[in-house]
Amino acid sequence: LMGFAAYFEAQLYGSCWISTNPLTHTPSMVSWFPALIPLRNLVRLLPGDKIQFHIDRKIDTGGVWYEWFVEYKECVR
Repeated sequence: LMGFAAYFEAQLYGSCWISTNPLTHTPSMVSWFPALIPLRNLVRLLPGDKIQFHIDRKIDTGGVWYEWFVEYKECVR
């Protein structure tokens, strides 16, 4: 596992939505893009392995940023 693709859908008002999801992407929208959330270290997974992806939005007087990490448990082989 090298990382995660991140998409969003947002209802602005009533039936007005914007989306970066490939299945529901808003036509001609160029102001928002999908994101790639990379992992620092590759995680080798096999069928049945379980992962949890955690992401936090941080903010202080210097700005806004995101922090993330993955927890995983290997199945008994």
